[in-house]
Amino acid sequence: MGDAFGCAILATLAEDHTASRSRAGDTAATALTEGFRIGFIATAVTMVVGVLVAVLLLREDGRGEKVDIVGAQAAALEGSG
Repeated sequence: MGDAFGCAILATLAEDHTASRSRAGDTAATALTEGFRIGFIATAVTMVVGVLVAVLLLREDGRGEKVDIVGAQAAALEGSG
């Protein structure tokens, strides 16, 4: 659902900019190129914001103790055999 919503927003931005460039007198190819450029810029900004949020907000502190998965699996296998 989120991917479709994001794609719809980007397509709307691109189409709106394409239409405004076309009304301003640009050729169809130039208007489309400018519309796609706006869509790619919006995507890049969204990705940078997502990376910054992940780096700044997701921390190891307060997550609880670390678990040794390999050791736990080995102990489980030894106990069952």
